Amino acid sequence: MLYLFSENCTTILVFVATALFVWYIISLPRLRNMPPGPFPLPVIGSMYMLWKPGVTFISLFRELTEKYGKILTFQMGSRPIILINDMKLVQDAYVRKGHITSGRPDDYYFIQKAKKKVGIGLSLSSGQPWKELRRVSVMALREFGVGKKSQEEKVATEASELLKVIDQTRGEPVNLKHTLMKATSNVVSSIIFGSRFEFGDPRFDLLLKRLQEATKVNAFFLPVNFLPLVRFFSNTEDQFLRTIETTSAHIKELLTDHKETYDPDNIRDFVDLVLQMRATSTDGTHFNDQNLARAIVDLFGAGSETTAATLQFLLYYMANHQSIQARCQKEIDELLGDGRAVRYSDRDSLTYTEATVLEVLRLSPVGPFGFPHHVSRDIELGGYTIPKGAVCFSNILAIGKDPNTFENPERFDPTRWLDEKGEITGRERLATFSIGPRSCVGEIVARMELFMFFTSILQFYTVLPGVQGKPVDLTPTLGSRVVNDDDEVDVSSWVVNDDDAADVSSRVVSDYDEADVSSRVVNDDDAADVSSRVVSDYDEAGVSSRVVSDDGEAGVDCSVDDDDGEADVSSRVVSDDGEAGVECSVDDADVEPDVSSSVFSDDGEAGVGCSVDDDDDGETDVRSGVYEEYKKADGCTKQNIKRFLRSSESSRLE
Repeated sequence: MLYLFSENCTTILVFVATALFVWYIISLPRLRNMPPGPFPLPVIGSMYMLWKPGVTFISLFRELTEKYGKILTFQMGSRPIILINDMKLVQDAYVRKGHITSGRPDDYYFIQKAKKKVGIGLSLSSGQPWKELRRVSVMALREFGVGKKSQEEKVATEASELLKVIDQTRGEPVNLKHTLMKATSNVVSSIIFGSRFEFGDPRFDLLLKRLQEATKVNAFFLPVNFLPLVRFFSNTEDQFLRTIETTSAHIKELLTDHKETYDPDNIRDFVDLVLQMRATSTDGTHFNDQNLARAIVDLFGAGSETTAATLQFLLYYMANHQSIQARCQKEIDELLGDGRAVRYSDRDSLTYTEATVLEVLRLSPVGPFGFPHHVSRDIELGGYTIPKGAVCFSNILAIGKDPNTFENPERFDPTRWLDEKGEITGRERLATFSIGPRSCVGEIVARMELFMFFTSILQFYTVLPGVQGKPVDLTPTLGSRVVNDDDEVDVSSWVVNDDDAADVSSRVVSDYDEADVSSRVVNDDDAADVSSRVVSDYDEAGVSSRVVSDDGEAGVDCSVDDDDGEADVSSRVVSDDGEAGVECSVDDADVEPDVSSSVFSDDGEAGVGCSVDDDDDGETDVRSGVYEEYKKADGCTKQNIKRFLRSSESSRLE
């Protein structure tokens, strides 16, 4: 009896094992006419390929794209991931078949848990909830932002605040990471809450810290979504959810304050619009406080974090491509030479500058794979069958480097976006903001910010490359941060002197007689010095020095002639022996400004790069051309002096 039971048990086990093996073989992509891809193993699929040292999703998908082409299947657990590497196929999947592919994978473990803890917001929702959330979001953007002059004015205000921060550094090193984040976040805040934060507001700092933590992980690629057992060995998703929960709680506090001033007869912003809709809706709404807070987190993430990261990429590319930066500046100077603020409509005239923005978006998209698109029923794509339940990702990074679309795709070349007339062409080749029903709702606002902030910076400053600094990896990550090998976002650290410290936007002389970039002067070996207005006929560097005298003494922040009767190149002042520095029209004894000078010297004394009160009136006469005593002189107001110093070629590094 026992023998028969054992024999039957063995038969059953063999039958089950055979059935599972047959099911596994039949389910293989190649036997279901699915796109090709690496061989999947039972349970884990192809995820074993990610376990090799140094392998990331980006590096692996790049390798697989080169091997399999326009579309491929990557099995994550039992879930087929369809990676689309071709723009035409993305258009087919997300536009023509958008009604089938616009959902999110609701059965993802992370999404299921997020719905209970933090709400769905815009990024996680599907079906009717998503349609309502998106409709109201788009309505608010149109009403309080996109296409309105008031929105352009808000961006211009933040651009001005950004320039003030750089001005205050007085040529010293500055990391613009947080400043860029504050500028872009304030634009979003003006749409959502109808107001901006002061840059020094500690509440603002806390909000931005929370937002950055909530966007630094791509939740859709968490292993727990594909291998549920992972949750027993890792709490990554729980930590991430707690971060989002804390951020949402912070947003809810702001919402509570906002509700106290809500007036249904005076709709001021996105929040007011939602509150009005909730009060007048008879069918209920998905915009409860939890989902509203989560939607606001999404809007901040899409409109500020990613935009700020793209601006960082733009500045890095300018540091590494000085000739392209110079061409942008020439175009900007020709149009905005009077020092006026940039307008979004200037895109039509500043086509090379706009093309430069497009080129950075092509080469370094912040979200290299976009968001997952759930396939609600079987579809045909590129001659293959995409089964119901599959998840599609658009490989934005690969699309931007497709050699069939872009000649020499690895080359940074803004002219690829210009036609023979110099006008922008081919925007439709760019997939950065996605396309179809789930394209980025804040795309137009983001484009406005990128163009106006970038143009404003280049209008008044030059970005310099590092000499000995750590190299910056321009490859995007699955989060939205730009990181180097120490995991720190080194923004605006472009010039490094011999102490290996980043000297940003400073006037730096290299400590060796080799050629550096962006120079307007040469030393006695005919090699250029780094963006310096310095003549150096000795081997020492005068950091932040405007002049090195020819007797071998470095004059830091001091531009004077040393009584040898020779001009000190690019000197901004006249020495008191009456010898003028080159490019300096001097007036030692009257009340007229010294052109290209940082000093008004009514007593014949020179004071450079410091705060000096020459006429004992209690006012600081020297610093960035702001001189109280001399604003009465014709054409010498604070505004005119500042405009001159900012717009002149000699002041780009201020």
